[in-house]
Amino acid sequence: MRLSRSIFHEVLEAEYTKTNPFNDIRNLKVVKNISNVPPTDEEMRLICAELRKENYGFYIFYMLIYYCGIRPEELRNLKIKQLNFKTRSIELDAEFTKTDKYRAVPMIGNSFELLKNYEGCNPEYYIFGTWVPNGGRHSRKNWFLPNPYQINEDTPNRQWNKLIKIGLGINKNLYSGKHKGADDKREAGMDIKTICTIFGHSEIEMTERYMHSLKVERLEAAKNVKLKIF
Repeated sequence: MRLSRSIFHEVLEAEYTKTNPFNDIRNLKVVKNISNVPPTDEEMRLICAELRKENYGFYIFYMLIYYCGIRPEELRNLKIKQLNFKTRSIELDAEFTKTDKYRAVPMIGNSFELLKNYEGCNPEYYIFGTWVPNGGRHSRKNWFLPNPYQINEDTPNRQWNKLIKIGLGINKNLYSGKHKGADDKREAGMDIKTICTIFGHSEIEMTERYMHSLKVERLEAAKNVKLKIF
């Protein structure tokens, strides 16, 4: 039971599902490890260089997690027709969002430039798809590209583990890119309410969960509070 709950906690953290059936089980402790902490700037440089080298489509996939806060499952279902280059936004269908609501996400950072080459592709193609039905075996360099079929649900995490966790020895999860994006947006001056809207969160408290730097700042501020000495 402990293992099942821990695994499901990671799935919930990546927002693949909306509820955790283990929430009502009281006396089991879930340990959060360092893989949930955002990558450092140096780790980000190494990660991005490796992804660009090994699979450029997967690099774009990761950049949309980082820049736009789009969940892996939303990206897996994303089609070319949902890219609005006039408004520079990505239109997410309510069917595939965690909140079951339509969401238009601005193309932040250089995501517009990364996606611009897809403008002339078949609008019904999956942006990060494969040409093999039912997720058959194929080489990495030709998937995570506009194609008629979806990649398997576990493909992004499996490739991340192979390329980044094992290949580079960086023990950070794929979804930690969203945590890094939240920290960097705040550092760049974006207010939390705006980040909350971009992420599609109903409450600011949910957005703050992704801000490791905010937690650190609050703990540092706590050290300077003057309390009575008894």
